[in-house]
Amino acid sequence: MRDQHMNPEEAVLVHVDLQARVSVATHFGCFQLTDEAMDEPVRALAAARRQHRVAEQSFRVLAPGATLRTMSVAARAHASA
Repeated sequence: MRDQHMNPEEAVLVHVDLQARVSVATHFGCFQLTDEAMDEPVRALAAARRQHRVAEQSFRVLAPGATLRTMSVAARAHASA
């Protein structure tokens, strides 16, 4: 599924290249599509974060059904004004 998805290492590199404040891992662990363990993408993401020195809170993995509230760029600018 390489044409439609990036692997955890590529996702971390995109996070770094874009200088993202926060990224959220999605589209994993819903159902078995590959031979890898269901939790392998999460472990690979953690390893890639460590390798590229990206803090865990900067590239989040949410539990199934969890939500993450964020502040828009406009709201952040207004709050700091």
